[in-house]
Amino acid sequence: MDKPGESPIRMAGDDGGGLRQATSDGWTIDNLQINWPTSYSILQQPGASIYFLGSPWDRLGKDASFRVLVKSESLPIAFGFSGSGKSLIWLDRSDLFIWNRHT
Repeated sequence: MDKPGESPIRMAGDDGGGLRQATSDGWTIDNLQINWPTSYSILQQPGASIYFLGSPWDRLGKDASFRVLVKSESLPIAFGFSGSGKSLIWLDRSDLFIWNRHT
């Protein structure tokens, strides 16, 4: 057993680090401020991207679908996937959301 302080602990917060923006099977999360100060955190399934919106991408059969997870007036302090990709975390100064998937 390690002694306290001998093993690093990955963290996320004001100083960043720790949470991933994509899973190994292709799910991604983005945070957009398209109508400041409102922030939108969106989840995109494998192979899809909000950046595929528009006719050039439509002709190529790209998927622009996404899900709005959080619409907030404050920016998240931390958001992203756990190391396993099975949990998604979103945190601001007053709220914490955790989503889990079973597959």
